[in-house]
Amino acid sequence: MIFITVAVAIHISMFYLGDITQIKPLFDIKQIKDYVFGIKDLFIALLGIEILTIIPFSKENGKKGVFYSVMVVFFVALFYILISETFLMILGVNDILNYNYSLIEALRETRLPSTILLERVDILFLTVGIFAFISGLSILFFSAVETTSKLFSGVSKNKIFIIIGLITYSISYFFIV
Repeated sequence: MIFITVAVAIHISMFYLGDITQIKPLFDIKQIKDYVFGIKDLFIALLGIEILTIIPFSKENGKKGVFYSVMVVFFVALFYILISETFLMILGVNDILNYNYSLIEALRETRLPSTILLERVDILFLTVGIFAFISGLSILFFSAVETTSKLFSGVSKNKIFIIIGLITYSISYFFIV
């Protein structure tokens, strides 16, 4: 939640500091064919979160669960739009082709002139992002240990913790190296 709050605040400030003419025209009728054929490339990247709209959460929630899942998909889409538009407003459409990580470059170029503490927005964004990533991994690791300890009730949680930790470390080691 902290990361989402900081990210939204940073991107709203980028929205005010950016140049709106960098993203105009938003829709060019001459390129409608490119837009339609570009959907197949975006389909895989955005696939997954819409599954929340069809999963029945519980019978007690009823229609509230569906409403909340649709709202989650809606706000994630708004967040994606905010991120995309703000880094395009800072860098420009033609300049993003020169960078591998254009969002980080846009954050580096964002300077908040009124604050000395938050002058380097990229450091704040990456620090909070790494904090959120490590927190999320800790929660996933704890959930894996709890679920596995319920499946194997005869084995102590310390042994399960060590086994899952070694498995996770060795899998992540091979993916990094």
